[in-house]
Amino acid sequence: MIKHDQLQVRYRKMLAPRAIQLFLFAFAIGLASCGGGGSSITSPPPAPQTVTVSVSPSSANVLLGNTQQFTAAVTDSSNSAVTWSVNGVTGGNSTFGSISGSGLYTPPATVPNPPSIKVTATSAADTSASASAAVSLAYPVPTASGLSPSSINAANAQTVIVTGSNFTPASTVQIGTASISSTFVSSTQANTAVAGVVALIVTNPSPGGGPSSSLDLTVVPVLLSITPTGAAVGSSISVGIAGGDLATPTNNVIKFTQAGQTIATHAVSASAGANAGTVSVVVPVPTGLSPSTIDAGLSAPAVVTTVVDLVSGQGTQTFSVQPPPHAIGISPTSAESGTSLNVELMGSFTNFNSSSTVTSDDQTSTSPLYR
Repeated sequence: MIKHDQLQVRYRKMLAPRAIQLFLFAFAIGLASCGGGGSSITSPPPAPQTVTVSVSPSSANVLLGNTQQFTAAVTDSSNSAVTWSVNGVTGGNSTFGSISGSGLYTPPATVPNPPSIKVTATSAADTSASASAAVSLAYPVPTASGLSPSSINAANAQTVIVTGSNFTPASTVQIGTASISSTFVSSTQANTAVAGVVALIVTNPSPGGGPSSSLDLTVVPVLLSITPTGAAVGSSISVGIAGGDLATPTNNVIKFTQAGQTIATHAVSASAGANAGTVSVVVPVPTGLSPSTIDAGLSAPAVVTTVVDLVSGQGTQTFSVQPPPHAIGISPTSAESGTSLNVELMGSFTNFNSSSTVTSDDQTSTSPLYR
């Protein structure tokens, strides 16, 4: 027989698990009723993605006359379009160079100062996302391949066309280390006015740049004028000559020519490259004007025109070879000794002049009457 206190303990032991089960059941019912009310528990939104841009190559050395292709990659965006700019200018400009919508960069005509620029790609989806590439610019070394004309007259400045490649508006045409005036036409042509030079080079400045190989320019000496333009046969005179590069080559001479035949030559006295000089001349006796014909007969021999030019060079001048004064009569023909009188000489009036003098056996008249 179970006692009262024993029943009481057993009942408590059985009651505790039963209470737990009822609590759990009631909690489940509460959850179900909350769901039936329309509210739910949601997850937090994902963090937003950051658009990034990269440019390749990230740096480049570009010579003027060449181009450089850049590419841009956009991540975390379905829109891969970018806008290209050079030093902050969309599409670039003539100072820093231009860039196409596809990223092809073309340098400017001359290197800016400083010689570096920045190419930037900016995302079209997010304009705060961009990337840049550093570009260093330099001049190329020019190449000179031809001259037109290849031969010039030394006396006058002539335009010479220099052809080649890698010419820029900053290119200079030089003789040695001295620059001469030139005009940039294109990357393959420059024009320059030259006189009296033998070698030309084209030079691009720094950064980069440098000289081309030299091109030989043939400079032809030229005779432009002579002073005087005539003198008596056999007289020793100094003839002034003007032209260009007169003493090149160093053994250059002028020559007197009659009917295609050289009758006299005289060395040029001038420095190589000079445009003026002198020639000591003994006026030659042309054919047909020999001393025997000068002294014979009563009629004066005619003036003979000869041609004067350079043995090595261009240009001709005419020189009149005049016979000496030719007296064919005197009046009076006699006079008493010690008498002072005027004597008239008659002869080749073309060869008498105000500088002519009359010489007798014992004296020379210094002030003859010329008419």
